[in-house]
Amino acid sequence: MPAETPGIEQLFDIERSKKPTVFAPEDVRKTLQTLIEGLDLQSLWSVAASVFGQSLGGAGAAAVERYFDGLTTRSPFAAILEQINAGDAPRVLFIARRPYFSILREATHLAERGWRCQLLHLEPHAPGLESAVERAFAAAWRIPNSLLLLEALVRKVRGGVIHVQTWQFDYHLTVAVQRASTQVPVAAAFNDISSMIGTPEVLSLLSSPDRVALDLAMEAEICRGADAVLTRFPPAAWPGLAARHGTLTRFMEFLPYPSPAFSCVASPYSPPTARPIRAVYAGGIGCGPTPGYPSEVFPAQSMPAAFRDLLEQGIEIDVLHDPYRPIDLNAAPQRPYKRLAEQFPHFRVRNGVTPDKLAALLAEYDLGLVTFKVPPRGFYTRPELIKYGIGTKPFPHLEAGIPLLVTEECEHLAATVSEHGLGLVIRSADLREAAKHLTPAAILRWRQNVAQYCEEHSMPREIRRLEQLYRDLIAAGRRGATTRSG
Repeated sequence: MPAETPGIEQLFDIERSKKPTVFAPEDVRKTLQTLIEGLDLQSLWSVAASVFGQSLGGAGAAAVERYFDGLTTRSPFAAILEQINAGDAPRVLFIARRPYFSILREATHLAERGWRCQLLHLEPHAPGLESAVERAFAAAWRIPNSLLLLEALVRKVRGGVIHVQTWQFDYHLTVAVQRASTQVPVAAAFNDISSMIGTPEVLSLLSSPDRVALDLAMEAEICRGADAVLTRFPPAAWPGLAARHGTLTRFMEFLPYPSPAFSCVASPYSPPTARPIRAVYAGGIGCGPTPGYPSEVFPAQSMPAAFRDLLEQGIEIDVLHDPYRPIDLNAAPQRPYKRLAEQFPHFRVRNGVTPDKLAALLAEYDLGLVTFKVPPRGFYTRPELIKYGIGTKPFPHLEAGIPLLVTEECEHLAATVSEHGLGLVIRSADLREAAKHLTPAAILRWRQNVAQYCEEHSMPREIRRLEQLYRDLIAAGRRGATTRSG
């Protein structure tokens, strides 16, 4: 007889009750000491039966909650809560599994406007970001990677607003915070939105069906139950979400706008009059065709074909790979880039740098690339992904003062680039003709427009919208505990 498929709540509880992970040998002793110290035998039995048996129902659930609530009354967690809840300044508690650069920008400019920004994270931030984190946050704490402990802390947070970094296949973290926070409003900041990427069948090419089912159920709960949702998708894309999930909570489009704190523009700049055009793509190249993972799943998998069209015109291209992921051009997903490097001497894959140093490196180039090659039968993703998605890629290039080359099929981004004159918009089928449009005069004109755009749409200006949203949420209070999924 086949095993019964777990329900959504069972899947959610399995994720919540996973054993805390540690990342360095010295953390083992600290984590065990923190989580076990002072635990009596009866509680130990209840916690072990619930957590490691992955069943959080009934008396076991109550024992687990009492245990983790008890932890918050002891060092170091009592002191963390005291600091989180102290003071009269408007405050934001950022929560992330592993903090991404977007919240660094937001916290930096909220702090300039008098907000006290604090960070609670469960995994270590990327190496080299220590100084950026210190500048952005009044305080930052890394706690053991346990959602049960995080829930216990959130239950005791008072005042301000909670901002949760919300990542694909980790939406259960945001839902755990929503359910635990009965007094403090919660804003969920989506990176990607799973159901915008594809149908459950397409998403199952990326992960297990159970994980996809959990992710989509958690996405729906966030879209309905958070006090606000921040997204990089514009309002035109939201009706599709409402059709899938029902009545949505308050949504706001908010992008990683250019920040003076992260900007670095080449001065003086020499246009490509007697040299090739130097173009750059800054981002990971880990996605690529593998068995069972067709090349049409993600638009990013078409980048090698788009790059080839540009390289054949003599345009130099560097890929600045994600500095926290290894470059392995012999691995299946990266082999297309290896073939380009073997065929074109003016194509390189380089290690990238941390976000606070990226603009200085990008400033060496003439042009930033956000280019795809749409295959004849299209992508397997939902049309709104490439139509409305902007993502993070354009903004570091703009912070470096360099214009963009964007494929026309990225309609929302292409419209922004065209409206403000930020670079060249071209159909992916016409990429072979791009070079004739990339004149030195055009590049100089676009650079002037980029500088103006970065002034008019800078994070210091746009952050006022986020600040007003937070003030509205604080005034309204928490809408109520999130309804559990069926």
